[in-house]
Amino acid sequence: TTTTELLQSIMTWNCVNKRKNLPITILFECGWSGERFPAPFTPPSPDTNDETALFGSATLQTAIQHVKPKIPALYLMEEHSTLQMTCGKNTMCGDEWETTMLCHFIYDDNVEEDVPIVTLEDGREAVVITLGDGSGIPSARKASVVTRCLGKGDTYG
Repeated sequence: TTTTELLQSIMTWNCVNKRKNLPITILFECGWSGERFPAPFTPPSPDTNDETALFGSATLQTAIQHVKPKIPALYLMEEHSTLQMTCGKNTMCGDEWETTMLCHFIYDDNVEEDVPIVTLEDGREAVVITLGDGSGIPSARKASVVTRCLGKGDTYG
């Protein structure tokens, strides 16, 4: 390897490590309804021990726990194994949320310009992560003919 390649490698690692330790605000957007929920909901206090703060080293599972009680559809999606989140070019299914850090999900395959960032009403900048795509919500799908017929309360057999 050349010196230039070595320096690029070091700069890349420094950049990733820097993002692991920085506080981050996420704006979860429901792909099926357009509703938006920031995580954390309020700006973290200047106290460095604020437990509501999210850092780049937090897992996707930790981040989603901030908003999961406000999005009941996530429970249905989890039950039917249709959990999915997208940020820029990156998409991650729910099975990988426990082991994937926010900083890797947001920045690994995305160029800086591909990361969707918005300014919240309180002035914080937040990275937009879209949950699902609308087709993964069980309640949004029409029940099959068999289910509709069996659901009428008739006795069969």
